[in-house]
Amino acid sequence: MKSRYLCFPILSILLFCAPLTVLAATPDLAVQSVDATNGSYAPGDLISIDIAIQNIGNADSGGFTVTFYASTDSTINYSDFEIGSSARSALAASQMSNFTVNASFSNSIADGNYFIGAAIWPNEAPNANNTGVDNTTVILARPPGAELVLTEVIAPPGAYGPFPQGSDFKVQAKVSNTGTAASGPFSIDYYVSTDSSINVHDRRINSEYHSSLAPGEIPTRQVLVLFVVPADLAPGTYFVGGIVNFNDSNSADNVNVDLDPITVTDSDTFAINIGLNDTWHNKDIPGQGFFISVFPDTSPNRPYPVMFVGWFTYDLERPAQGVTAILGEPGHRWLTAYGPYSFHTARLEIELTQGGIFGSGVPAPTQAPYGSMKIWFNSCSEAVVDYDIPSVPVSDRIIVTRVANDRVALCEELADP
Repeated sequence: MKSRYLCFPILSILLFCAPLTVLAATPDLAVQSVDATNGSYAPGDLISIDIAIQNIGNADSGGFTVTFYASTDSTINYSDFEIGSSARSALAASQMSNFTVNASFSNSIADGNYFIGAAIWPNEAPNANNTGVDNTTVILARPPGAELVLTEVIAPPGAYGPFPQGSDFKVQAKVSNTGTAASGPFSIDYYVSTDSSINVHDRRINSEYHSSLAPGEIPTRQVLVLFVVPADLAPGTYFVGGIVNFNDSNSADNVNVDLDPITVTDSDTFAINIGLNDTWHNKDIPGQGFFISVFPDTSPNRPYPVMFVGWFTYDLERPAQGVTAILGEPGHRWLTAYGPYSFHTARLEIELTQGGIFGSGVPAPTQAPYGSMKIWFNSCSEAVVDYDIPSVPVSDRIIVTRVANDRVALCEELADP
């Protein structure tokens, strides 16, 4: 704002001057109206919105963006559910712009009645005319039935050679039913792709069948499917993903992919060796871990190399307060695992030893199968552990690393088969 002076004579003798205020030219964009097509919508459906915006200022506005929102009340703000946006070119002073956009509700928005509104960004003036709303609500309602969502696909990272050298691993997938009815039978196909966009034209590597998934099933169904690297799969980098074969209202969420790719090589590039003999742990689980021992020598009684693992951990729940142990701590648990290995993978049987007394051979402890464990080594410093103890039941996949790196150099020297 600038001040100028306007002067005029008084009685032809005196000259009187008064300040004259001149306002600087500024734009002022205002939402004049918002009109959304009435009706009931499901997630993913397009909703048509007519909007009128005028520059009621006295200068060019410059380019701007209009963002559209769904709100549970008639006050539109930036914390409401965003359903679309439109970039617009400049408006001259007093110019009006009328246009139509198509927006859609995302699957994360709950069913209900919503006001549809718009907000201009950036807010070039500190006033309320940058937002507008249609005062008639629309309805968001999912159709009755099952709605399957493939929420996650996880493939253990690493380099894998083709079958039959022994390169296989388990892909972990999570699928949920966000609909209102049981799904009935469905299947999941698993693919590898040279890019992160998974479709039916990619290389399918496995399928699994499921009988049904209840609506709103919690926890999310978690599955493990064996991936065997095909002998004719060309070496390279691949993304692993899945597609749920099910006819529901939103097919887009039936597809998912692990964005961390795997590497397929001409053959296994890593060989288990005695340089792996060490203490290993998961850094997110302190005070627990594995002693890994590799026995590469063979004999008539043991015609294949083996691995032994001592697993030092705790019970699934803490003992009741006041429970004591004469030696050690009531929650301590010790399991062992033993079995053959080939190339970078060991397949072990978990055993439970029990019934003994400290420092005594009487009574003699018993040892019985308790579950299974598979360990594959990505490098001399990192391994992936899959374990399954059905009687508890517990199963999971964890990444383990060495506690110390003293033997890494020896391992790397011996790792190239």
